[in-house]
Amino acid sequence: MVWLNSLQKASFRGVSFEIDSATLEGGRRLVEHEFPFQDKPEYEDLGRKAKPIVIEGLVIGDDYFPKRDALEKALEQKGSGQLVHPYRGTLQVVVDSYRLSETTNEGGMARFSMTFKLAEDNTNSLVISDNKQVLIDRSNTALTAFEQDFIKDFSVDKQPAFVSQSAETMLDDALELVDKASSLASGAPSPPALLGYKLNELGLINKTLIQSPADLSGSLQDVLADLVGVFINPKDQVQALKLFSKFGDLWRNISPTTPSRKQEQTNQTSFQSFVKRVALMEEAKASSSLQPESTRHAATIRDDLIQRLQAEKVLAADNGQDSSYHALTDVIVAVNKHLTSLAGELPQVIQIESTITQPALVLAHRFYGDDLSLVEGKAADIIQRNSIRHPGFVKGKQTLEVLTNV
Repeated sequence: MVWLNSLQKASFRGVSFEIDSATLEGGRRLVEHEFPFQDKPEYEDLGRKAKPIVIEGLVIGDDYFPKRDALEKALEQKGSGQLVHPYRGTLQVVVDSYRLSETTNEGGMARFSMTFKLAEDNTNSLVISDNKQVLIDRSNTALTAFEQDFIKDFSVDKQPAFVSQSAETMLDDALELVDKASSLASGAPSPPALLGYKLNELGLINKTLIQSPADLSGSLQDVLADLVGVFINPKDQVQALKLFSKFGDLWRNISPTTPSRKQEQTNQTSFQSFVKRVALMEEAKASSSLQPESTRHAATIRDDLIQRLQAEKVLAADNGQDSSYHALTDVIVAVNKHLTSLAGELPQVIQIESTITQPALVLAHRFYGDDLSLVEGKAADIIQRNSIRHPGFVKGKQTLEVLTNV
């Protein structure tokens, strides 16, 4: 059946589920007017109705509890989200309502009756487009998808001791890098007290923690979120989180020659990807609060972040991680939209020619005008941007970079 092969895997905010049925309602918003001595009413058309999409979905399996909780969490989140509709493709929707039911007669299964409405139909501003908030929401949603994949792949259960020891080493490496990143806050050799306590506590229970992928993933997310809280400035947050972009790249390659070695290799790949992706989501959220100095600066931040997100997206596709793949796609779109929109409101970097030798303050005055409070700051920017040694003597007949006014 051709139509069956064309169906897409159903998901909401990156959380996959099975589908039983789907319905869509539509129509026009009509106001009926009846007049005395007239047999036929007249109708006033106020536009299209909001389109309710009702989906009867379910999660199945002996271990369906995490899947149920993930979908319930996605449905409870504020704002619009991406629904992959098996019959209609990708839609941006808001959750109107949902009902969850479980019975002993249908053990190993939870049924969801979900009602969505198309976000683009909410012309009365029920859904307000906020690029920054969308980026934050999609980053948080992606964390759920990453956690699901990690819990599915990572395991030391019933494995030889070397598999557990390998996992302990990976966790120690992650905690050590958090420690190193946190020291950037003040230049001190140790992290702030509260984070330092948490790192020490996790290090002491690492043998127990690796036994539970759910607890391990939750602890890693918490400690990376705590790392962000160490820094006040979003720029410093981004710089600290960038340290994780090469996490695990120097680990030894594991040859999957036996089932145990194969699981060790899977653990290493999933652990490395999970830590990198969680750090990337925290970086994406931090980038939403950055204040780039120019259009070029915003574009540089955007392109660097998207390049690293794209690399993880390729890995997710190679490993068959559909939910993570779609979640990363959503974050890439949100990053691009937010930083591109922000760039349009910023000054541009242009080149001018200084025809005569003159003080930087005079040059800034000639270019920017008479506002002394603005000119002083712009003169300082010209000096720093062009590495001018003496502010009083900007040599003539040279090309300089300057910022335009907004």
